[in-house]
Amino acid sequence: MFFNGGVYNFNLRDLLRALAEVLGKGSMGTSYKAMLKEGTTVVVKRLKNVVVTKREFEMIMEVLGKIKHDNMVSLCAFYFSKYERQ
Repeated sequence: MFFNGGVYNFNLRDLLRALAEVLGKGSMGTSYKAMLKEGTTVVVKRLKNVVVTKREFEMIMEVLGKIKHDNMVSLCAFYFSKYERQ
């Protein structure tokens, strides 16, 4: 799901094929900087060991998507899957 009517043109397959570098690892997962084929650069947080329902996850992402702060990158999209390679 994209926020703010984003005009982004990528999907999960594009992210899995992107050139990526690890930015950091934490207790909730790993952050990556990914460069998509067409040149767009995004930061991806891949969560691990998080046990929530899809609806709970969507509600949390909706709240995070509304946060605007000079020291934070805005959330532009999220994806939920129990099986990451769908």
